[in-house]
Amino acid sequence: MNVRVRGRVNGLNQAFGPTCRMKMDAARAACPMIWLQDDNTNTSDYSCGVTRSFGGTNSLANRIVAKPPQFEPAPLAGGTSLKFQFRFRIPGEQVCIVLPPRNSAELYMTWTSATAPPLECTKTYEVDVRVSKDGGATWCVDSPNPACYPAQIVEWGRMCTVTIDCQTAQGGGASSMGTQNGGALTMYPNPNRGDLVTIALSEVAADVNTVSVDIYDLRGQRVTARTIAVQDGYLNTVIDLQGDLAGGMYMVNITAGDKTYTERLVIQP
Repeated sequence: MNVRVRGRVNGLNQAFGPTCRMKMDAARAACPMIWLQDDNTNTSDYSCGVTRSFGGTNSLANRIVAKPPQFEPAPLAGGTSLKFQFRFRIPGEQVCIVLPPRNSAELYMTWTSATAPPLECTKTYEVDVRVSKDGGATWCVDSPNPACYPAQIVEWGRMCTVTIDCQTAQGGGASSMGTQNGGALTMYPNPNRGDLVTIALSEVAADVNTVSVDIYDLRGQRVTARTIAVQDGYLNTVIDLQGDLAGGMYMVNITAGDKTYTERLVIQP
């Protein structure tokens, strides 16, 4: 079915919005596809298009979360036999890591090489996830032993990207934070919707009065440049991106005297 919705204000019908397609599928409703949490109002669990760490102790900085499945009808025994499975891929490099089934929709990316290959820093992975209602005997999508490269793979559902930074997980989640060149850089919210981004930098040298903030796309082209005043050795500013950046990943370069800082910024389309 093609579905459009319109509002009614003060007794006047508004224009219909864009068309969305819906399908009544009882089999899929009973065993649905799932994906990483992509509701950006859920800041604690948001996991789609994010930058995370690998390794260290369990924290928000190395955690991703799948959206809970909505079964109709509900699984037997209240869902006690639910299993989740996460998969990480880099198609251009034929990388495919399928983790063992787990009981939780939360995944802390701290596993050892005995469980699966570690994730590499600076790499961006395509991540999908699936669910089983019977303890992993069968799955809502694909076979119990899914194929990886070079065999043809079956898409499990909506794909999200997760980029692995090069810092040991220490905390955080909806922001990027690192220590470089003796100063602590914080940038949030990240992922960002292309509007306001806060940048804070501590321990700026006393003789530095201004800081340059340059944002580059992945082709190396500078898409925005700002010069911002420093106060008392500390930078704390809000930059309005004004919706000028297309969805994707960007590199933020900050120059403070003879020191430079680099952080990834993800813009959600």
